[in-house]
Amino acid sequence: MNTVSSFNDAFLDGCSVDVSDDYTGPASRALTDYWLSLAAAAPTGPRWTDVDLMAIPNVAPLTIVKDVVAEKDNRVNYVNRYWGTGITASFGIDATGKEIAEYYSPRFVGQLRLLYDFLFTGRKLVRLSGRAKMFENHDSLLFESVQIPIYTAAGKPAHILMAYDFSL
Repeated sequence: MNTVSSFNDAFLDGCSVDVSDDYTGPASRALTDYWLSLAAAAPTGPRWTDVDLMAIPNVAPLTIVKDVVAEKDNRVNYVNRYWGTGITASFGIDATGKEIAEYYSPRFVGQLRLLYDFLFTGRKLVRLSGRAKMFENHDSLLFESVQIPIYTAAGKPAHILMAYDFSL
């Protein structure tokens, strides 16, 4: 992973990036509350095996789960394990099973890699909000999203759990 030391290094065109657990959207708020409840019982942070998306059924359609996949060149890639139906309806693409480079432009892939590096370096919840410029013809779509890092028992990045709210 790259070293990302500040918000200035972690950005996504058209969006603001904040470390926060204060969300206004119902899906982002519900996933944040769910994760915080899991974290209270797991001092080193919840693991993927602790997460049950069906425990928050109204949020599942607005959820993305990315797996962190090690590459041969010491880099990581991000592959969508789960891409909710509400995400597909809003962004106009089903990216289940796809790597980020398969559906984002190279510019956004670079920005996302820095953002995800920041997410795992900070070990904090990250709030994205703004316009969905990363998807063609969706730059007027307003959204808020929580980005949650999930680690292995050994403390290595394993997954990113996200929920989105649209047109807030």
